Amino acid sequence: ELRALRPGLLFASPEAAASRRNVLLSGALAAAAVAAAPADPVVAAEFPLLGKVRGPFEVDPKEAIIVGDINSADSKAAKAMINQYLNRVEEARAALDKDEQADITSLLKPLAI
Repeated sequence: ELRALRPGLLFASPEAAASRRNVLLSGALAAAAVAAAPADPVVAAEFPLLGKVRGPFEVDPKEAIIVGDINSADSKAAKAMINQYLNRVEEARAALDKDEQADITSLLKPLAI
């Protein structure tokens, strides 16, 4: 004897497929929201006798070691270039302090160090 199969036995009903899709989408959206959320900055614990622990690229200018002749032409040119960049940054900052929407593109030059 042959029985007629009900459609629900072979395929998922549209309502069930929609509810599964909604569950999957809500889980994916929640995971994306957690991944995209900004992380709090990590601060290393300060030890009582060690003081502030600096990162690998933080250097105190007073502890900098200069290799080579400080009065050489290359050294003087490098210092002049750094001072030019510093002046541009100060000009840009002053312009933005005066007007937050100021156009500072003329102050932006490629970094050529």
